[in-house]
Amino acid sequence: MLRHLRGAGREIRSQSANVESRIVKASSWVGFTVLRLLAFFVPLAVLLIAGVNPWLSALLSAIIGLCVSYIFLRRPREKVSTAIYDARHPDKPVVHVDDESEDAAIDRAQADARQRATASERERGPQTDADDQADEARELQRKDELG
Repeated sequence: MLRHLRGAGREIRSQSANVESRIVKASSWVGFTVLRLLAFFVPLAVLLIAGVNPWLSALLSAIIGLCVSYIFLRRPREKVSTAIYDARHPDKPVVHVDDESEDAAIDRAQADARQRATASERERGPQTDADDQADEARELQRKDELG
């Protein structure tokens, strides 16, 4: 019962950490978007008030907004790009159905090999010290013949 409660506590903490990280990611998106919009609309308003042609004002405001964003908004842009990367590359690897079936097939093959090895050991019987010494002598003889 106590283990179950500890596990539930860990799960709640991890869920709250996920919610907090999502809030931080959302605030970085919102902050970056607001700053980008301000970098466009403030020059647009100034140019329109100055009496510049609306099409030219929009074009110049877009260029000014891009430059301001590129030069001054590095940290918010990096936070947003990190949030995008984290969303696209989760911590847990994605397990596909065929991966699980391949792993199960490998496990079955290894279990079968182990069963065959133990069955052949039983058929041979226990190996004695004399058998070990004979194996070593054969091995040394092969090395001498090759060497």
